[in-house]
Amino acid sequence: MDEVFIKAVNGGYVVKGTCREQTSFFAQLKQKLEACAAHAGERFPVFFDVEGCLSEADYERIFHICETSGALCMGFDQEQKDDLMIVETSLYPGKQYFYRDRVLLLQDVPKDCYVTCLKDVYVLGTVFGQVDVFDQDAKIAAGCFDHAQVRICDSCFQNMTNDAPLILYYQEGALKCKPRRESNGRSNRDHIG
Repeated sequence: MDEVFIKAVNGGYVVKGTCREQTSFFAQLKQKLEACAAHAGERFPVFFDVEGCLSEADYERIFHICETSGALCMGFDQEQKDDLMIVETSLYPGKQYFYRDRVLLLQDVPKDCYVTCLKDVYVLGTVFGQVDVFDQDAKIAAGCFDHAQVRICDSCFQNMTNDAPLILYYQEGALKCKPRRESNGRSNRDHIG
């Protein structure tokens, strides 16, 4: 089913939509943009976040609908890949490592090692060094933390020690943690013996 939602944001509009059947989608888009034009009274800026279509011909059709309805197309949100980088090589003390995408480290983060990432960091081993993550929606997960210095977004670095698997996340300006649990709700360490 085709869906078109338009929301007023900062003096302009954002069109969020899903295109399955083009005729229906473009008819809804034209109708809703014309309603916005009647409300705005003049040309108004519109930004598009549409999934499911958008070939070159679709872009041309959206530009034509904008032109006839009085909308000024400000751009399109492009789908971003959410890649997971897997690092199998050893990390070394005294070195700094930077990762743009989510990263899975298959070994320990040694003491005096500095890992910086824009997104999630997953460590199969133990974190002894420093992990700094920029995105406030990101997580840091590891099997163990041993006097590790960790931070997400604008929180302060915290000294973290825990010998059970944890997931760290950012909430209201502070670093929070929750134990990693299996699908049945038990902690991973409950049944090891």
